[in-house]
Amino acid sequence: MNFFDSCRNSLPQDQHAQRVDAFARFEAAGWPTPELESWHYSDWSGLAEQTFTVAKPALDPVFALDRAQPLPLLALDPVQTATSFALDALNRAFAKQGVDKTIDGVANIPFLITHALAGEQTMRHLRHRLALSAGSKATVLIWDAPGTGESDTLLTAVLTLTLAAGSHLTLIRVQDADPKATRALHLKAHIAADATLGLVQIEFGGARVRVETEVTLAEPGARFEQTGLAALAGKSRVDQRSHVWHAAPRCTSRSSARLIAAAQSKAILNAKVQVQPGAAKTDSETRIASLLLSDKAEIDAKPELEIYADDVQCAHGATFGQLDEDAAFYLRSRGLSAVEAQSLLTQAFAQAALDKLPLPGLKAWAEQRVSTLLLANTP
Repeated sequence: MNFFDSCRNSLPQDQHAQRVDAFARFEAAGWPTPELESWHYSDWSGLAEQTFTVAKPALDPVFALDRAQPLPLLALDPVQTATSFALDALNRAFAKQGVDKTIDGVANIPFLITHALAGEQTMRHLRHRLALSAGSKATVLIWDAPGTGESDTLLTAVLTLTLAAGSHLTLIRVQDADPKATRALHLKAHIAADATLGLVQIEFGGARVRVETEVTLAEPGARFEQTGLAALAGKSRVDQRSHVWHAAPRCTSRSSARLIAAAQSKAILNAKVQVQPGAAKTDSETRIASLLLSDKAEIDAKPELEIYADDVQCAHGATFGQLDEDAAFYLRSRGLSAVEAQSLLTQAFAQAALDKLPLPGLKAWAEQRVSTLLLANTP
């Protein structure tokens, strides 16, 4: 029995016809493979030979840190025949839980969305919708924590963000899944006039992880600030794609990422900015810095820039390298071991991204997580 056979008869009963149609579309397309241009570096076809069961509702449902009741279930959107997210049809077929919330005013306490999943060969599929009304401000943390052990699990999530004029959202996503876990997230954001989305994404684990970010700067004055860190070890594979559309004049985007690969891990990042016709006065910058800590590790980083408007200021670039031997020698001459010197230099490389975390407790935990992860995978 393969994945399709095990799941075909276990679709939820609500909106059943819609779910059957979505699952049929996913079955026809199959798991993504490198034959898809956007999946050039990843192959998930092996999942077809695995079986997963739908996880029971977690004891810690999606909730907010303001002690509100569990947020209402988000109804499925009308089925679309085409989408850029390869796993959208699978997500639509099984999605049962998710946040559906509009934030008004200034939220002084951060909201938390948990993506907890435990149990061997289990799966969970979520769809979220968050909206900020005009002038609102909030911080949201999406936490994908490890389960109870090294189990094969599958989780997909679709998050739709809508920021009204003058609003400000700080979105933090931390992925620290089990070494055998499979994760897929599709984040779509629509940013109105003078609104700001600050996005910080931290990747630590997972056997197969796919993150797709699509941001539309839809009205003048919209701003997007993105910071990413992937600190990978073992056999983790993290594949990230970011696409930012400048669709209006006087919009700003800033994207920076730090990629660290140790042992046999693999980090992939494709960051594309597209300045559409009429988007004059665009100000955009994309920077990717990569650090390889092993001969068996791999990093594939590709910044892209397409400009179809005049009077813009845009830049993009990527750097690759290894630890500075002179700096390591200096630290060792001051009494540090080779392992300690490498850990300290790597920590300094990651710190540029970790400093963007606005929650002090989370920042301290992430710093310790980077240190522990890399020390455990130092030759």
